Amino acid sequence: MATIRASNCNSTIQIDDSDLKYVLNYRWNAYKAARGRITYAQAFIPGFGAVLLHRWLSGLRKGDKRSVVHTNGNGLDCRRSNMVIGRIIRDKNKGTKYKGISWHKGNKKWRVRIQGKDLGYYDNIGEASEFYNKKAKEIFGGFGYKIRCRPMS
Repeated sequence: MATIRASNCNSTIQIDDSDLKYVLNYRWNAYKAARGRITYAQAFIPGFGAVLLHRWLSGLRKGDKRSVVHTNGNGLDCRRSNMVIGRIIRDKNKGTKYKGISWHKGNKKWRVRIQGKDLGYYDNIGEASEFYNKKAKEIFGGFGYKIRCRPMS
């Protein structure tokens, strides 16, 4: 694991050693989205504009509707083992989330819910999405929403 210091504060950004060559040429800042609660690493890259590090490393560019979720909730931890790419939906009550999966602050785990019932808590979003898909199939048959979530390699 390699670390780089955010140039606008004392925050540390974590990345894999193999990704160091992709980030050293740019000045990365800690950036907190206007509506978000998570701080991310952001840089201005000529030809691309303002780029978030987790999207840059995962190959997602502007206009790509998929999202990258940091499984430990730390937006500055951009190690591939901590990032999962998936499709997002809009949930009016809870902001942008995977359907039926949300971060539970109290126990710091991913919570799975279907029809308002808590079904379990998981350490990473991959396990939570697998459980959600299994339960949705049991409850709704082939008509349940299936989460498409793949871990970074």
